Amino acid sequence: MLRNLLGHKRVGKYNRLSRAIGAGYVEFAGGLSKEFGWELDALKFIPGLEFAYERWPDKKWYLLVDDDTFLVETSLKKFLGHFDPEEKHYLGNAVGDFRARFAHGGSAVILSQAAMRALVKENPGALGTSYLESLDEVWGDRLLAKALIRVGIYLDEGYSYLFNGEPPRRSKIRGDRMCSPILSFHTLPEPEMMRDVGEHFWNVTEPVFWLDLWKIYGMRAPWRWDPEATRRMIKDGKERQKKAQIVLGGVKSEGECLAEYNRRFRNNNGAGWVWGKPEPETCVIHRYAPPIEYEVEAWTLDWDYVGPVDEAVHTVEAASAQECMEKCTDKFAKKCIAWTWESSTGNCHVSPWMIVGEEVKEKDKVSGFNIRRVRKLERQCPTFDGYESRRD
Repeated sequence: MLRNLLGHKRVGKYNRLSRAIGAGYVEFAGGLSKEFGWELDALKFIPGLEFAYERWPDKKWYLLVDDDTFLVETSLKKFLGHFDPEEKHYLGNAVGDFRARFAHGGSAVILSQAAMRALVKENPGALGTSYLESLDEVWGDRLLAKALIRVGIYLDEGYSYLFNGEPPRRSKIRGDRMCSPILSFHTLPEPEMMRDVGEHFWNVTEPVFWLDLWKIYGMRAPWRWDPEATRRMIKDGKERQKKAQIVLGGVKSEGECLAEYNRRFRNNNGAGWVWGKPEPETCVIHRYAPPIEYEVEAWTLDWDYVGPVDEAVHTVEAASAQECMEKCTDKFAKKCIAWTWESSTGNCHVSPWMIVGEEVKEKDKVSGFNIRRVRKLERQCPTFDGYESRRD
């Protein structure tokens, strides 16, 4: 197909890299790959799918994923069970603009048997055009979308929210997808990162929901309150009250209360704290998230539940973590799910999503949630039984 275009720059780069690999020049090939490897990415999409169809022509579904993508098999099988592979389906995470909408390759691209047949077998002319376009196209996943459009197949964007282009701990859990299955993770370039995800998901037997990420990574959801579990563990009411909270007197500030809470319950996200209530200079630490009428927030020091900031995140100034929390729960209450305050800059990030997160190296962050909103959203999940998820 490309024999008459050997003089094209991209073909020349491909040949240079191929010769280096064939000769065993590992370091030299690695340098070439870093220099222009990304440019050759567009060349692999159409030939790869064509090879897959010729090798396995009777498969129901064909998946195109990057080598740093992890598929949640239990979710994926359940999802595909709702579709007929003899209909032309093109599924994935929609990206792009008005000029071209296409499925993001890193989040996984799914084509049905009928779609592959139409592209590879029934329309060789459209396939040939795509080979030529691959010499100048920047993104291979966009190239694939253009090829499919030529044969009358368009991306079904209604399921985009199930596909995910981020690693698990940084996956953005938004209000419109908390109760939905998650099909994929991306941006896992190092072997140890992929192994870590595999170790957390190896024994999963049911479809994974976005909210399940908290449990899978061994963290109790900070917004949960399970009074029934507390009653089952401690029968006597007075003893239960005593065990359920720690009351510290003589605490001079909310900062001292927060520090004590984090010292004692750093890894117990089911806990909560409140300072100055019901008595001044008193810090009450709840071993379990308190009733919803309590003005308590499960803040965490040196943690970030927002993650990388983009245009969807409101960044405003705040003099304290308390002020940042109030901006999330009051001014931006209808949109805010999580917030992070940076003590070094005074920046308050108010976010429409939350992430499981990890400990931050900067040691200058305090982060928390709009607990009332998250609780309200979770109650809409079919797996929620009134206190916590049945899946727990």
